[in-house]
Amino acid sequence: MGNYGKFPYFHIMRWIVPALLFVLVFLSQNTGAQTLPNSVGPQPGKMAIVKDGGVLYGLQLSQRQSYKWQNNRWVPFGPLDVSVPDRRLPFLSHAVAHKREQGGYYVGVSGFGHLWEYRQGRLERLDTTFFAGSNFGADRFVYHDTLYSHGGYGFWLNHGVLTYFDPRYKEWERTTLTGYSGPVQPYPISGFSGKNKRWVWSVSSYREMDAQPMFEPNGLVYELDLIRRSMKTAGHVRHSIWEQLGSPIASWDSVVLVEGLHGGMLVDMAKNEVRLVPQNLLVSALLAPLDDWGAGCVALDDTLEIFSIKDRARSQVMVHDRMALRDLWNASTPIGSFLEPVWINGLKRNFWLPLLTLVIGLAAWWVGKQGPSKPQGVHFFFRSLDTYERRLLGAMLAAPSAKKWTSHELDAVLQIQDKTWDNQRKIRKTTLNDLNNKALQFLNVSPFISDERDLEDRREKRYFVANEAMAWKKELVDLLHPQQSPT
Repeated sequence: MGNYGKFPYFHIMRWIVPALLFVLVFLSQNTGAQTLPNSVGPQPGKMAIVKDGGVLYGLQLSQRQSYKWQNNRWVPFGPLDVSVPDRRLPFLSHAVAHKREQGGYYVGVSGFGHLWEYRQGRLERLDTTFFAGSNFGADRFVYHDTLYSHGGYGFWLNHGVLTYFDPRYKEWERTTLTGYSGPVQPYPISGFSGKNKRWVWSVSSYREMDAQPMFEPNGLVYELDLIRRSMKTAGHVRHSIWEQLGSPIASWDSVVLVEGLHGGMLVDMAKNEVRLVPQNLLVSALLAPLDDWGAGCVALDDTLEIFSIKDRARSQVMVHDRMALRDLWNASTPIGSFLEPVWINGLKRNFWLPLLTLVIGLAAWWVGKQGPSKPQGVHFFFRSLDTYERRLLGAMLAAPSAKKWTSHELDAVLQIQDKTWDNQRKIRKTTLNDLNNKALQFLNVSPFISDERDLEDRREKRYFVANEAMAWKKELVDLLHPQQSPT
């Protein structure tokens, strides 16, 4: 009985154990359907792609590692000096490179003010910004070798703020825009429509955590004038084009490659033209930014760099193709303009009300022509000022014109010395911004109160009345100090 009980158990375990080991090995090799063999190379993650000496490099900030494109794979090239704490590294996994006009690249991350410069194999931190949030999905571009950031979102807020990086102070500075002041939807399609003008619009909604869309596109195209620092409505995307456009993939100055229902589409904002890319030239599966394996599209030096994974003799490898923008444009099929006046789009969509649309359009044009073309005047400006603004303006205008005020002197004028440092800074900044905005609205003066860095302490600023604003000094002093005449 003893042998009868042990013999089957021994033989059964002798066959079951190897079988279980085989199953475990098989499952471990097939667990992830997205996992690719080592023949593709290392997994660099989403990278900022740059071209240096004709060679392509991938910068993966979150790994502090650079990669070199060599032998149909991304090969580790060397470490990167990212100069940020380790706890911030996971947030740097979506870096993007913007080529500078004077050589090299700006390298930044959406949602942060961190900025680097890549030049000749070196990565150097440019900014001293601790945090510059609410700009995820912003439109970033280079103009006159300066990096700009327009719009974005964060903390349930999206906006249309235009900022630029100032290398003198290593900080992002805000620019006051006139005209349209609404939000710029995240991840817009944008490009230069002229020498100093940029068109911006959104074609897809943004969802947060599979919830309801936070920002719904409306088809309007906005024109950003970088000389006049103004923004206005330029028109509406043609309805037939609107139904086909998808997310932006890559851009060259005025030309943008976007997703489409039937493959890629090219939009030239300077020519106001849309072209359909033949599917045999650019497979729709490749129309995406670089993924976790470095596959996708990126635009460098008027050339579309395409990285794809293909099966060669049962071994998946990375393949690199390139196509010049001119060749891609010439091989694509024109399908008309993409932008038309808003009222034309309205007529097409509401063809049963053409007469009413025409009347409204003419009335709007007439009202616009009859609107005030000159500043509304110093009295309207004076009435709009609150207590803080009157205190500040009265003191600064009564003082000698050459005086430059420190932050502590402004706090004394505003009578906020007893408040906390944060509240002092908030009140001071809000008062200056509101006063300048009202001066622009009523007096057409911008800025009214200007500032400059202190020569002895670069962390401090000095504030003074701008020369352009001195033309209003006498009238404002009479209103603020009826018994006192300006010195």
